[in-house]
Amino acid sequence: MSNLLIRNAHIYPITAPNFYGDIRIKDGKIIEMADLLDPTDGETVIEAEGNFLFPGFIDAHTHLGLYDEGTGSVGNDANETVEAMTPHARAIDGVYPLDEGFREALMAGVTAVQVMPGSMNVIGGVTSVIKTHGRFIEDMVLRRYAGLKLALGENPKRVHSMGKSGELTRMGIMGLLREAFRTVDSTKTIGTFGSQMIQLALDRKMPVRVHAHRADDILSVVRFAQEFDLDYRIEHCTEGHLVAEKLRELGVKHVTVGPTFTRKSKIELQNKTWETYRILHEHDMIVSITTDHPYTPVQYLNLCAGLAAREGLPVDVALRAITIHPAQSLGVDDRVGSLEVGKDADLVLWSHFPLDYMSKPIMTIVDGRIVYSTDRSKTHHEM
Repeated sequence: MSNLLIRNAHIYPITAPNFYGDIRIKDGKIIEMADLLDPTDGETVIEAEGNFLFPGFIDAHTHLGLYDEGTGSVGNDANETVEAMTPHARAIDGVYPLDEGFREALMAGVTAVQVMPGSMNVIGGVTSVIKTHGRFIEDMVLRRYAGLKLALGENPKRVHSMGKSGELTRMGIMGLLREAFRTVDSTKTIGTFGSQMIQLALDRKMPVRVHAHRADDILSVVRFAQEFDLDYRIEHCTEGHLVAEKLRELGVKHVTVGPTFTRKSKIELQNKTWETYRILHEHDMIVSITTDHPYTPVQYLNLCAGLAAREGLPVDVALRAITIHPAQSLGVDDRVGSLEVGKDADLVLWSHFPLDYMSKPIMTIVDGRIVYSTDRSKTHHEM
């Protein structure tokens, strides 16, 4: 692991004022930041030449490595639809770390993602937060049990009504969830892995992360979470702008919004708009931006933040929405999401301000290692 000194950069720590200066990395951690630092023996010096240095970006909601690039249905491991309730499934057991999507993430400055089961099941399984660099999934994990994925509305209704005599309704979805959580809560039956995961959610040791696009489903998330006193996150929140006042009244904090850089491909997306980010922010919610890779490819996360800013989300908030906000929502802000002494050295040097459509990473560093560089002599792959 190299010790690095990055000099003469426009540094954006995210949680502190921007400044022009240097940053020192040792043993994979940030150890010093100042206007001017002198090199020490054995240190590799990188001249930033006035370019922009940011923390690695974080996508709060993806299926990276679960939908392989270029393989179609053969490489789809995101949804275990044999049954509607699969709390025993773990996203990391289906992730292919050598998928091209990880390389594209690094080339776009995305150094961490939450990888999630898909939304076809009422309970889809367990999510994890992972770094985007690595060959073996165990070496990439930041937080193994980051959430229990639930899904309301159109997706589980469609999938689990197909080929059956009846139809799964919104009433049925909420009933299935209530029965599953009530059973574990009342009996404390933790003999199965699935029941253990539900118990973690009931004990608030792991949040539920609930796919909800439509306004009524969004409010159902809150109602269900309050009934069982759950830590919860609203995922997608597409019609959140229609009920923003009510969400503020109910005390909703963390929302992950997107993918907005897509067409309106189904009924629940009819009211999709880039203004949702601004409106939820103005109603005191902590907004994270997602590509929902592969629905928008992960490499366009910075463009999604730029478009949200163009439609009224303050620029500093748009930057926080792909750095410290997802880090906080995912429970990994002690390690990533900002440039601070003691945090992981996950940094990206950009050619332009990263919300500019002309911008591209010059260099991506993960855990103090140069894992991508436009200067091939500096590119370092540890595979």
